Amino acid sequence: MCNIPPFKEDERLPNGCYESSVSYFRKRFVMEFPLSITREFIYRHFIAFLKDFLEEVELNKVVVCGNFITKKNNPCYIDFLMIVDSSSITGENYMEIIR
Repeated sequence: MCNIPPFKEDERLPNGCYESSVSYFRKRFVMEFPLSITREFIYRHFIAFLKDFLEEVELNKVVVCGNFITKKNNPCYIDFLMIVDSSSITGENYMEIIR
């Protein structure tokens, strides 16, 4: 399930889409940067946001992109796109989702 290749010489991943478990993602993009002062903080808040979101809807996929998945030691943010199962959005939870 974890097919993320090594970084290229320009410190980015090769173009493409890769699958990963949450634990491997953390190992690869947080734990492998022990001197980073931002990665753990960003990761923790990202996971907390996803957990809160999962209380309202069902996610099919989360796509992560941007400088968090580069070799940059201290990225400032994480870019992501959530693919949601539309059948899990109801009138009852719609307002919670868009807040």
